[in-house]
Amino acid sequence: EDDILEDNDGDPPSSSSSSANILTRINGDKHVKLREKFLPFLLHMADISNPTKPHAVSVEWAHAVYDEFFQQGDREAAEDLPISPLCDRTTTNLPEAQVGFMNYVVKPAFLLLARCIPNMETVVIGQLEENFMYWMREKEKDNQLTGT
Repeated sequence: EDDILEDNDGDPPSSSSSSANILTRINGDKHVKLREKFLPFLLHMADISNPTKPHAVSVEWAHAVYDEFFQQGDREAAEDLPISPLCDRTTTNLPEAQVGFMNYVVKPAFLLLARCIPNMETVVIGQLEENFMYWMREKEKDNQLTGT
């Protein structure tokens, strides 16, 4: 069976290729199982896409998400439950958490998606890298303040 991510010559499809659009390529009965895996993957990508958004939006949402995490951790602490990872406002460092999330979850997933969708790497990955550098600078500032 041929690899849906490759053109007939064995190379990943180029953006100029008429067969480059993965959604067009998986539109037949032959690829039902692939669609069943790929479409939930796309939904997951939307869920973790905040670090790929324009900088101001990404930073605002990162703070909103961690505010929600910290509220959960506060509730867990009030009920004498173990505090979930990243939900303890006294130990979680937002820049460090964002760097880890972006480096180990978001970037690998979007690089995989870039194999499927033309121009993903230049448009989305570029914004991800810009936001990653912001959080690296914030992490360095925190390290300088705390001496770590």
